[in-house]
Amino acid sequence: MTKRKTLSLKNDLVFKEFFGRRGNEEYLKDFLSALLKRKINRIQIQKDFSMSRENVTRRHGILDIRAVVDDKKIINIEMQVSHKEDFLIRAEYYASKLTSSELKVGEAYEKIKPVIVVAILNYNFFEFEEYVSEIVSVFKSHKECEIETMHKYYFIELPKYRKSKNAKTLESKLDQWLTFIDGEDKKGEEVAMAKNAVIKKAQEELDYLTGDEEIARLEELREKEVKDRMAIEKYGMLKSKKEIAKKMKKLNIDLILISKSTGLSKDEIEKI
Repeated sequence: MTKRKTLSLKNDLVFKEFFGRRGNEEYLKDFLSALLKRKINRIQIQKDFSMSRENVTRRHGILDIRAVVDDKKIINIEMQVSHKEDFLIRAEYYASKLTSSELKVGEAYEKIKPVIVVAILNYNFFEFEEYVSEIVSVFKSHKECEIETMHKYYFIELPKYRKSKNAKTLESKLDQWLTFIDGEDKKGEEVAMAKNAVIKKAQEELDYLTGDEEIARLEELREKEVKDRMAIEKYGMLKSKKEIAKKMKKLNIDLILISKSTGLSKDEIEKI
């Protein structure tokens, strides 16, 4: 019998099923403690998550995990599998919705819990080299002074982490978790499990989930949906370029200039 490949945590449905499942709070707590650099005594996942076929085709909205840490802060964690230019705006929007939903009619503003958004991206988003970006609010004239606001953001870019020297040494607990989540370096995963007993236990849980036929099928459907969407976007972009080139040809614009403007080859333009 052929052994099925281990489920990928970079599939957002699998990520949510694994870290958002009741009983797996230990893994989420250990990961967040490493990221936030503070001890977490208690973590409560707000809503249980049951995977359904409806989730697979959700093209809008965010598949996230929501948890309350030590009854003080709301953490919103998600895996973002495909590049979205408007992702930062959407992250702010969802953080604002979480904040507004906290306050019931007649309650004081002091009861609102701050929201921390943790986004793990399977692509590069920012131009600088750091693979973990903590976004806070500061004074324009005193950037060393952080303002205590209701929202804070952490962006983790896995491709940058993969190429970093830290991915080789795995000295920090956070790097150990990122190697496990990334799933690209099998030897690194073994080192991470040897250094962190919680990750070893998490790997055993992931192996167990791999045997779940429904989850494996949903992973396949989700991956297909993402690839299909990327293909459609690529085709739409190509079609748009060809339409632009066609109009430029009608204006008798030089083929070399059309090629530079659209990115299409001279042969492609001549066939239009």
